[in-house]
Amino acid sequence: FTEEGTKVELDDKKVAAARAELDLLKYKDQRKASLDVIIKLKDEDLEKDYKRLTGELKKGYWILGHVLVEESQHLGQIAYIRGMIKGINN
Repeated sequence: FTEEGTKVELDDKKVAAARAELDLLKYKDQRKASLDVIIKLKDEDLEKDYKRLTGELKKGYWILGHVLVEESQHLGQIAYIRGMIKGINN
């Protein structure tokens, strides 16, 4: 059953799993593209001011630090979920 109480058929679960797998594959490509950009950053890029959508200015090193923190948080979440799926004693 879904959160709304709707019955989900097995085929619906297979479709949802296939969509999730495609999303993960897209994430892998996006992550690689991000790493390609990070590798090419120069000191000048890190010292430069960049305007956020809010209009606030942030240095490149602040943005890079934020990206790295977000990445590590998500990797921790993934590890936690994997542990839940496997079971604590397995």
